[in-house]
Amino acid sequence: MAVLGLTFSVILCSDQSAVRAAQKTSSPDETGSRWITPAVQAPRLQQRFFQSAAAKAKVSYHIYTPAVYDTDKKRQFPVLYWLHGAGGGLPGLPKLVQHFDQAILAEKIPPILVVFPNGMPYGMWCNSKDGTLPVETVVIKELLPHIDATFRTVASRKGRMIEGFSMGGYGAARLGFKYADLFGTASILGAGPLQLEFTEAIGPRGKARDRKRILETVYGNDQSYFLSQSPWMLAKQNAAKIRGKLRVRQVVGDRDKMLVPNRELHAHLDRLFIPHTWTVPAGVRHNPLDVFHALEKTNWEFYREAFEGESQQSSKAKPKTYILTFGKSRVADPVRQQKIAKIAVRDIVESSKKCQPDIIVDALAEPVITKEEYLQGKVKETVTGDIFRNHLERLTEIATPQDTVIIYTHSHGCRNGFQDSQPLGGIMMDLPIRRSGPILWDEYVDRILEIPAKNVVVLTMACFSGGLVEYMNSPQVSKRWKDRQQKEGRNLIVLTSQCKDELSIPIVKDGRVINPFTYAVTKMFAGEADGFQLSHGKPITGGRKDGKLTVGELIDYTLYTTKHTPSEHVRRKNGAKPQVTGSYDRTSILRFGAH
Repeated sequence: MAVLGLTFSVILCSDQSAVRAAQKTSSPDETGSRWITPAVQAPRLQQRFFQSAAAKAKVSYHIYTPAVYDTDKKRQFPVLYWLHGAGGGLPGLPKLVQHFDQAILAEKIPPILVVFPNGMPYGMWCNSKDGTLPVETVVIKELLPHIDATFRTVASRKGRMIEGFSMGGYGAARLGFKYADLFGTASILGAGPLQLEFTEAIGPRGKARDRKRILETVYGNDQSYFLSQSPWMLAKQNAAKIRGKLRVRQVVGDRDKMLVPNRELHAHLDRLFIPHTWTVPAGVRHNPLDVFHALEKTNWEFYREAFEGESQQSSKAKPKTYILTFGKSRVADPVRQQKIAKIAVRDIVESSKKCQPDIIVDALAEPVITKEEYLQGKVKETVTGDIFRNHLERLTEIATPQDTVIIYTHSHGCRNGFQDSQPLGGIMMDLPIRRSGPILWDEYVDRILEIPAKNVVVLTMACFSGGLVEYMNSPQVSKRWKDRQQKEGRNLIVLTSQCKDELSIPIVKDGRVINPFTYAVTKMFAGEADGFQLSHGKPITGGRKDGKLTVGELIDYTLYTTKHTPSEHVRRKNGAKPQVTGSYDRTSILRFGAH
């Protein structure tokens, strides 16, 4: 086998003004994180950020949205993930954005979102052996869910394409072959390195020092690790999963130095009986726009075949289920109580994912923090009322009339009339020891009613949380939410852990301290409510399980289990008095819980 080394991405914009624009930076992240790139200026291109648990840092990315994204608020869009080549590819973004934008305006391809992830200059679109550069995890496990939760996307493998050039082509091949369950299409352009060995001596002259650095920092000077990450091995390992599921195209110019290893990968895919298209444009060197121009009409046909059906059906796309979980305890609370709030969010997320793997999760939980750490400014508050408001607003923007939205809060509650100026009560959302910072019930209800989803399920664990039910049932408010169901056919279900006048006290269950409401909700999410029925106030044994969750099952199971779950400790008796209100059809099937 002939082998070639890593080649480096070509800067696509030759005029200096475009290069300067591409290098213009926004305010840098205060930590100076290497995961933050300069912001590139281009029409309809924006730089965004998300907090990465894997990288332990804020991570930047760029995203292009077509003009119709702003005008058709009910439409969902397929997503192209474009992976840059070695060096980072920032100067080339304006030309690439123009390339896709003009094609959409000319109706050569359907409207799509184009995400430009940050793969680090030489991250190789895989996790480094020592774990210090978890590029693959950041992109696959964090960026993809973040995009689906933040933008109106077709959140399925058929609505996603992964494409890249040079190092990005290598990344598109390896991630496409490894995650055929997440992507419907992989476009591999001028990919490299595709050989079975990676050393500083193999490849273009003048790049030996870079190859040496990559071999050390990414692959840990371990050729077996390099091979295990290669598209060659991933195609072999996952051939059965790729065949008939992943649409694959492989393109390399006949004057590209990566031609030989690309041809050998093409032959390898043939031997594995993996269907794919193989194209070698004449007279094309190592340049992505030259590849696109050489392909001409066939390039646009490829995108249309991948995306047109999904785009046309976007308004009728598969309903999504969103869950926003919010855990908050005060800095004055014992550490154990703070941990309970954090663990509650974890339990809800884990059980909901098991029941519905494609649920889109937005989890917020305040880290455990001592009063001294807070007062000394050592730890910043990461979960506040304003953050909660922002996440509710985002749900209002991205949810469609066919979706389900679930909101679970685990927080302190304030009693009705706790202040003359704030007579309604609410849920506390800020750390300092004070009586300010709540989300009051009137504001909460206003924000809930703005969410345009077919089903909105509000689950509130807090002392005095029944004040929310009392407020919703007041004459001046009840007509607003009843109209949702009667005039629009939309369900609104509100469940609280306690009545308006009493504390919500935890119990001991399964050997740990947990609120009975949280225990019931966790079990309900895990599928225990399926087939649950009551007769004369008692559960019916042998209820019919059909893999689906109705509104009636959700309400009956949560209320009954909250109230009737005994504590394993005699001093922690269950005094729960859960409440429910809303306007809904009990027979309506929630997508959540369906298999």
